[in-house]
Amino acid sequence: MTRVSLRQVNQGIGLMILPAIFLWNALRLPIPAERALLLFGTVTAALLCLDFFVRPAHLKNNQRLDTTGDILILCTAAVCACIQWLYSQPGLTSSAVLLALLAPTHFIRWTVLYTDRPRRGIGLSAAYLLLCTLAVAIPYLRGHLDLDPLTLLALGSLHLFTIWNLRRVVRQIDTEHDGCDAAERPARHDPLTGLLNRRAFETDAAQLDPAHRHSLIVLDIDRFKAINDGHGHDVGDQVLAALAARLQGLVHFHGEAYRWGGEEFAVLLPDTMGLQAAEIAETIRRRVVEHPVAELSITVSMGTGEWQPELNLRENFVLVDTALRRAKEHGRNRVCHSGRVPVPAHLH
Repeated sequence: MTRVSLRQVNQGIGLMILPAIFLWNALRLPIPAERALLLFGTVTAALLCLDFFVRPAHLKNNQRLDTTGDILILCTAAVCACIQWLYSQPGLTSSAVLLALLAPTHFIRWTVLYTDRPRRGIGLSAAYLLLCTLAVAIPYLRGHLDLDPLTLLALGSLHLFTIWNLRRVVRQIDTEHDGCDAAERPARHDPLTGLLNRRAFETDAAQLDPAHRHSLIVLDIDRFKAINDGHGHDVGDQVLAALAARLQGLVHFHGEAYRWGGEEFAVLLPDTMGLQAAEIAETIRRRVVEHPVAELSITVSMGTGEWQPELNLRENFVLVDTALRRAKEHGRNRVCHSGRVPVPAHLH
């Protein structure tokens, strides 16, 4: 079953009935704390349904919206555990049981959403399971034993089965990814620095969503030829590899770094506006100045610019590369911008 069909099964069968279940229980239960929790669950479930059935196609894999859904799910479980702790009384445990019974639906959602990041999916699932377990266990710690052993056994078996299934899925995904990575790595990665190469840049840039704003940084090591001539090509290679590792660490949470060729690198920043790109570039420039690379003090010149959807890949790169050349002409060790987006004076 494909990722798309799995998600459709999960959302269609599971999420469509969740708002009605939560709302029905919220209306019929007399305990105010439990009613508030279930109303919160109703809103959460409704938003998750809306997320899948109404969200435009180009936003289906939007990470920010998916993260919002994750937060809502975990908040529901956290609020349930807090209510059990603060207002523990007979009858409240039913809401915790309801959340626990929904755990497999959420587990499937995270497994499907994060096929490319299976450890994130298993982490979210484990957090939800822990919160649900606390919500069910707290009434027993408080002496309100209103669940029969058979219900507890069913809940425990359900969670154990789900965890076993998730581990199997994660192992399968990891195996598939390892095989794909082994086959694709030589074609997409630079052998010296380990960064993605120009071919990978072109592939990734072609997949940018034109409905969003993206940015590009191009940087070049200042006077790199002098390093090669004065210290040898082996040291020059060490500088390239060390700078690549530092660059990847600095942009890891924002985008991806690529070796464009020679001493020139590119950083692609999806869902990043020009002003943010300017701040990121300035941070990179400062870190390179403050910390020697391969025991040598070096500087970099940088050009940044916001991706222009009306231009093709080559034209966008030339636009930012021109800003890089301008940085070198104006004294090196600086960041210049393409001029399409205004930036604060301190970043000029």
